[in-house]
Amino acid sequence: MTDGRPRKVLSNPRLGQFPAAFRADLERYLDQGGLLGTVTYALVYLDTGDERTAARAASIPTNLFIASCLHDDAIDGASDAVSDGEAVGEAGSDWDETDRKAFRNWRVTVGDVVYTRILDAVAALPGEFETRTVTDQFRAIAYGQLGEESATHADPTMAEAVGRVEERGSVWGELAVSPVVAGGYGGPELDHVSTVIENVLFVLTLVDDVEDVPEDLENGVANIPVLVADADPADYPSTAAFVGALVESDVPERLTDVVERHEAEMEAGAHRFVAATDHTPVELLDALARALAWYRESACTVPIEETVPPERQAAIRERLAGDGADREAVLSELLAAFPLRVREPESLVGTAEEVPADRLAPVVVGLFHVSALVDSAMTTDLDAALDGLRELAATAE
Repeated sequence: MTDGRPRKVLSNPRLGQFPAAFRADLERYLDQGGLLGTVTYALVYLDTGDERTAARAASIPTNLFIASCLHDDAIDGASDAVSDGEAVGEAGSDWDETDRKAFRNWRVTVGDVVYTRILDAVAALPGEFETRTVTDQFRAIAYGQLGEESATHADPTMAEAVGRVEERGSVWGELAVSPVVAGGYGGPELDHVSTVIENVLFVLTLVDDVEDVPEDLENGVANIPVLVADADPADYPSTAAFVGALVESDVPERLTDVVERHEAEMEAGAHRFVAATDHTPVELLDALARALAWYRESACTVPIEETVPPERQAAIRERLAGDGADREAVLSELLAAFPLRVREPESLVGTAEEVPADRLAPVVVGLFHVSALVDSAMTTDLDAALDGLRELAATAE
């Protein structure tokens, strides 16, 4: 593309040469990283009114997320992927070091290429941007990963484990707003946005930890749910037996308390941002609509028609333009479908009451699309993740 928007990683004409499993990973990371970029886009657009600058800034967290995930895979995933038929052999065949080398090479090499796009984007930002703010976040992420690696076998306490997850969320939250700060638009508003992102990432990570308990136990990883259990998995005859004891203890209740606290902080941050900003609701929605359009064009690999068919889009627009009850019903459906629980939906519904339907509809349709993508890629509900552990525990009975 020539307008400053990031070219999709997957638009490379050599994509057909990528192994299928690797291509699927790229698609997933692009979809996920693009959501961070969407936040950056909306904030930069609010500050500058410049779509090209917003797109360049948004590409920074998007591509750093992709590069980071690919490099993490190269370190952590080679032994897990040898049964995927990804590199030289076929699925189910015996894998040798050549296959593992190919697995790592795809991820390191493409990750490096993606990283060069970050450098291009930083260099292309307008002169008033203080790019040191952005690159400081790159370093913070790298140092955090090194710290996590050195602490892997340190038998952390529950508080330390929670702190590590909160720290990772904080760094990525700050990365999403750092291009905005670098452009001169700072203050409490960005702190509130960072708070929202930090808590969203914490909740998603914790739910993922719950879902990954069996795998982490097999790999000797002490994640948060295992630490909360305050028991030694080695004392149990099997993983399923330990999981059974975990789900029958007070662990689910304690995890629920942690999630609820972070969800409350997330929602409070969103309310504080709306209260602190000088932008009108229409201006905020316009920026978000443009950001979601950027996400679909430059990052997302799933067409919106697959998650929100055209006839449903038309119905949403019609209902938003109808009476107050219809509009409230649509917004309530959106909040119910949202990946994370919204504790006070009525306040958010009320904020949109005076917004013209034609300005509201693109955002509502876009958020339905995002919600469907997130739900298809990961478990976002703690109860659902715990139910998965209960099913595993039943096998030990």
